[in-house]
Amino acid sequence: MMRGCYLTALCVLQVMLAWQLVPIVALVLMRHVPLGHAADGWPAVMEVASAALCVIGSGLSLSYPCIVLMRHLQRGAERFAGVPRWAVALMFCGGALLGMHFAVRLAGPWLPVVDGRPLATMVPLAAPGVALMSAGVLLAELLRRSRPTRTRVLSSIMPTVRMRRLPGRLRVEPAMRHVA
Repeated sequence: MMRGCYLTALCVLQVMLAWQLVPIVALVLMRHVPLGHAADGWPAVMEVASAALCVIGSGLSLSYPCIVLMRHLQRGAERFAGVPRWAVALMFCGGALLGMHFAVRLAGPWLPVVDGRPLATMVPLAAPGVALMSAGVLLAELLRRSRPTRTRVLSSIMPTVRMRRLPGRLRVEPAMRHVA
């Protein structure tokens, strides 16, 4: 069940990163990689190439939860077995903050007004929730321990019967032919 919640939280994190961070990254890229300032020729090509590399790099870093989700679906439960529990708990804490944010937003009209402002605008929980979820996933996947394969796990749980081979030849009897 915990693995299913982790995979669901990865999907939620991917949506939240796309929803909240892509507009900010776009503004930063427009500011730091302005297009159209170079003259014709190779400086213009370098400018466009630089912008393309920035877009590709930021796209890969923002799609990290999707890549992790894909790896977990490929490898199955064995991959989740090595993820530190405290990192998963950190991700779930971020998810709880994100859920509280949406609950406060939903109940906003019925909540009290403090200092002339709605309580929903005074308690920003979405940004710290996404940050904790991102940190939890990053730490969980970076600190994930490799677990032995299924046969090694079974042999460590159950006693292994080992048979001694005595030196010498094995006696093999010829198969009887069935004559009809």
